[in-house]
This record gives sequence, C-alpha cells and structure tokens, in this order.
Amino acid sequence: MIEDAVAKIQAIEQALKGKTLVQLQARLTIRGGLKELRDISAQLEPIKVAAGDRRSPVY
Repeated sequence: MIEDAVAKIQAIEQALKGKTLVQLQARLTIRGGLKELRDISAQLEPIKVAAGDRRSPVY
C-alpha cells in the first residue's frame, strides 16, 4: 500500500520538474511527503519480517 502511494507521488513529482515557481514549491512539498512515506515504510519492514510477512491492516 505504501509502495503504491510512493510510486504515484513520484510520478507527480517527475511531472513537475522544471516548471513554474508554484509548481516547484509543490514539488518540494511532495518530496518531503515522499521522504516521510519512505521513513514509515522502512520502519514497517522489520515488523513484516518478524511477523513472517503476514500483513495486517495499519490503522
């Protein structure tokens, strides 16, 4: 689920390369969000391995 979100947000970020100031500001905001999602995903990885990769909903 997080991987899908990262992929979609990365596509948006790539579409904003070299655009107007407002678009570049949006790109910076998106990059910050991607970093947060990656950090969350990295924190969940040890949990998945420890649980035998049995995924459970995250609320």
